[in-house]
Amino acid sequence: MGGEECGEMASFIAARSVYEALKDKTGGMKNPQSDRFLRECCVKANHEINSYVRRHGLHSAGTTAAMLSLRSGTASIRPTNRSQYF
Repeated sequence: MGGEECGEMASFIAARSVYEALKDKTGGMKNPQSDRFLRECCVKANHEINSYVRRHGLHSAGTTAAMLSLRSGTASIRPTNRSQYF
């Protein structure tokens, strides 16, 4: 999002949020088979970024993501904002 306030933190928070969503309590991987799971990851990341903004008195923070889940021969894609897949 080129130049968005605190974009590097928003990117970090989003990546960490998705990573944590993939792990279960035992450290194993959940089964991210659907676009719904990827959407839930985006919603969770957005919530965490907005919480960071409020806690630190910022005006805004933003990032983009291109999410692709491959599992058992099935691909799920979740583009966000202006992200592109090549």
